[in-house]
Amino acid sequence: MTALATDQPGEAPPRPAGVIVLSAWQPGDDGLIAWIALWAAAAYLGWKGLRAFAGRSVRPARAGPVEPDAAPPSVLVEVGETVKGAGLFMARVVVVLVLLLLIPTTLGAFVKGVMSLFDGDLLTAGFAFLAAGWLGWYAWGPLRELWKGDESSTTGEDRAAVDSGPVGGARPVPEGTVLAPPRLSLPEAFLLLSYRYGDVHDRHQSAVACAAAELGELALRRRLRVVPRKKIRVFGFECYLSPSKIHLLDATPTGLAWADELLAELETAARQRGGTATDSRREPISLRQWLKRRGDRALLLHRDALTGGGVLFHSPGSGPDQEERHHPDPGVRDALASRLRAATEERVPMDGHLLLLSDLVEEAGLNGELGLTMTMRQRLDRARGIGAVAALPEEVRDTSAVLSMSVPSRSHDSASSEGGGGE
Repeated sequence: MTALATDQPGEAPPRPAGVIVLSAWQPGDDGLIAWIALWAAAAYLGWKGLRAFAGRSVRPARAGPVEPDAAPPSVLVEVGETVKGAGLFMARVVVVLVLLLLIPTTLGAFVKGVMSLFDGDLLTAGFAFLAAGWLGWYAWGPLRELWKGDESSTTGEDRAAVDSGPVGGARPVPEGTVLAPPRLSLPEAFLLLSYRYGDVHDRHQSAVACAAAELGELALRRRLRVVPRKKIRVFGFECYLSPSKIHLLDATPTGLAWADELLAELETAARQRGGTATDSRREPISLRQWLKRRGDRALLLHRDALTGGGVLFHSPGSGPDQEERHHPDPGVRDALASRLRAATEERVPMDGHLLLLSDLVEEAGLNGELGLTMTMRQRLDRARGIGAVAALPEEVRDTSAVLSMSVPSRSHDSASSEGGGGE
């Protein structure tokens, strides 16, 4: 079945809509589950074909000149997405069918284990509980990932945004639209994401994370590196043992005022640890002691910088008992969060800045608010240094992991947040 479209301007040329699988007429050698899944895919493709035949899938054609013999790019996109959709639909049908078998089996194994435990048959009870646990893990782990399918596939809105643009990818942008967040330093980016309702969630946590972000910015500029006391690999996973040390590599100016002042402080601290203040030797600085020494100076410094830059708006208290508030520019904050989500979901390459910001945001407990989610596979890949972070230098991955580990947990006392507010 093929979707037909008119040749009038503004409509897309003909493109395939779906194929009905006639070979699924009767169960084959793969069994009943595969046969039902195949028929489900046939129904899905038939439904897509009918929608295309009715004109529901026709989108506006690209602007600009098109070669007479060249197939429009939307043909390949549509066919590829249709095949992906059919495969995902089949996978979900298989998941449902398998769950219909696993759930009763798991419950039966658990009941068998309880009964054997009461009868004193510990061996049978152990095997029954082990089987029930494994089936539960399989249903929650691999089957759950199979249900999600390929989360990195392009969404319909993304395809529409790509196909609606002129040839060459340049699209007219309405005046005032924020395409990307301004280039903020790492502590400024973290602090901007920490504010929402006029306050940070937890003042002490945000102050420590902001000071850690300062070190991360200097690490990205190759001025220092933060390394754990010892790093080991367990079954391929990188494990970090604290306490960690700050190793100053280069104290030359960066051109960033606060960074140069911080480098001067670190230089003084490193030389004092080496012997005297005039000693040329640099000794590593304890990360924990440095963050404690920094206090909330980093938070106040970068809060003022964001306010001066017009991306954080200061609202003084109107009464004697009301504290001042700071509200981020929603457009800039949303653009920054969107960029971070795209990197987390592996829709854009992960760089050092985004990795450090992602780890700090996660340790600060902001993932849920910002809509950041990571699959188990992504977490395991990051812990092994592969996948999206494989292209990053090892020292950047180590610095990101160690700095994020230094962020304390959020206090349960809401009064500890700045101004006593918070979410």
